Amino acid sequence: MALTGTIAINVNMSHTKAGVDLSTPKDSLARSYSLAFADGTAVDQADEIYHDQVALAASANTTLDLTGGLTDAFGTAITGAEIACLIIKNNDTVTTLSVGNATNAVDSMWESASDAIIINPLGVFMIGSTSATGHSLTATTADELKLTRGAGTVTDNTFDIIIVLRSA
Repeated sequence: MALTGTIAINVNMSHTKAGVDLSTPKDSLARSYSLAFADGTAVDQADEIYHDQVALAASANTTLDLTGGLTDAFGTAITGAEIACLIIKNNDTVTTLSVGNATNAVDSMWESASDAIIINPLGVFMIGSTSATGHSLTATTADELKLTRGAGTVTDNTFDIIIVLRSA
């Protein structure tokens, strides 16, 4: 099996202000950022991917073990050594989704293992790099992502998660 692909962010924004003398000034921004991966475990490479849509009730949590607790789309165990890219999309329109603060947290991703990031309703979080060093994982001590749904009325209890990893 081989893993190849690109992850891209495209920003296209236009900002205008009417009524400035005889003109309408306009500020246009067009930027693209991308991460391209070939198959492997070095710079610009990755060799494992996990993706899922997960249901999580209000105030509930789930912990993902990234060094043996997940399988890919073909049923093969993921044995990640480092995260090259993490994308999480909160599909709920009302409640937040917290990522982090696991017992055996991926401590290379956070300043402190007890840190977490809050993804607002309908929000997206992404962190990634094609450099030689991803966010390192250590089996049983630093390999967990904990996701916690906020309290309140849940309209869509799912979140989408994509994790691109290197096995070595």
